[in-house]
Amino acid sequence: MYYLRIASKEDYWEIGKLENDFQEPNFILSEVEDIEKCLASGHSMIAVHPRTKEIVAFCLIAITEYGTAYIEKVFVHPEARGFQLQAKLINAIFDNIKECNNVKICYTMASPDNEVSLHNFKKCGFVEKWRKEYKGQQRIVLAYEVNN
Repeated sequence: MYYLRIASKEDYWEIGKLENDFQEPNFILSEVEDIEKCLASGHSMIAVHPRTKEIVAFCLIAITEYGTAYIEKVFVHPEARGFQLQAKLINAIFDNIKECNNVKICYTMASPDNEVSLHNFKKCGFVEKWRKEYKGQQRIVLAYEVNN
């Protein structure tokens, strides 16, 4: 139904609009610099509606020169939920970054109240590491060992 592709700098505006239009409780807007850094990485992914060609979901990831990747945000439009897009985007990113021999670990955060997202991250192989406050919100930090 939906198709996945690597996100590009041209997708910036639509990604920002999705974040702004569909904020939910415990949602933290991405910083402009973070979105730009993730799009520049060449590994962020989006899901596109086959008919309208609109972005319905995205997964933003940045990779450091030290072998650490960070999933900044995974977002699925409310009308596109239930199609396993979060897991599909994460797995597509893992397929891409496994080719980067220097990437050893990937971190992400999720709200402890977002049970669906936590379940999906764990289903993709993430393990809960610790809890912390981030930008005034409680978060669970999860990690995935990439090349194991």
